[in-house]
Amino acid sequence: SFSAKIYMVVINAQCDSAEMIRFSPFVFEIKKGDKLMERLHICSGKEILLSCRNDADEVIVRAREEFSSVLKLVTGEEPCFLSGENEISAAAICVCLSCFDDGFSILSQNDRLAVYKKELKGTDGFAVLRDENRIYILSHTPAGVYYGAHDFLEKNFEIIFARGAKEYAVEYLPATEWEITKYNYMEKSPFSIRAWNMCGVGSEGKAHIDYGTAVYYARNKINGIFHEM
Repeated sequence: SFSAKIYMVVINAQCDSAEMIRFSPFVFEIKKGDKLMERLHICSGKEILLSCRNDADEVIVRAREEFSSVLKLVTGEEPCFLSGENEISAAAICVCLSCFDDGFSILSQNDRLAVYKKELKGTDGFAVLRDENRIYILSHTPAGVYYGAHDFLEKNFEIIFARGAKEYAVEYLPATEWEITKYNYMEKSPFSIRAWNMCGVGSEGKAHIDYGTAVYYARNKINGIFHEM
């Protein structure tokens, strides 16, 4: 098998059934050698089921809600919500959002899980794992699950979270079908604090920051804010 860790470069490597190309100030671990799984296609957001625990942290619940709203914007239809793993259709793609210690039982035999869990310990990084028709987005922190959910959308639906203003918040290429190809990877930042200094006035008339800009920061894995004094 092959594995690599790469910092702040364009990555062009095979990741299971898909080619991954990514520019990010984050570390990727990419492995090659697993058997290819059946490709996952969807023609509507309704073909995706979103799942998290009933008692999930509010940040994970927020990630699920934003995931749903972005899919509705891009595909025209919202996914369904489920709690836990019950009643998941074999024909659907289920995206499960969870912290590692609250993970779903079906992943207990996944050979990547222990490696990613150990590698991401003490960080807000995340892992995206596939088991048949299920995608698991996992982290040690709720914030990491949030970052992972949006990273998964970026990679698989050709999305850019471009601005804080609502009309420019999500840029994407129109399409009638999508293939889920980016999975079985982990991502963590070499920086525990990541911040930008935004100048000017936001849509609410406040200097530097407003609600839309805060969401824009979070979707781009920014966990701090710089202001001049």
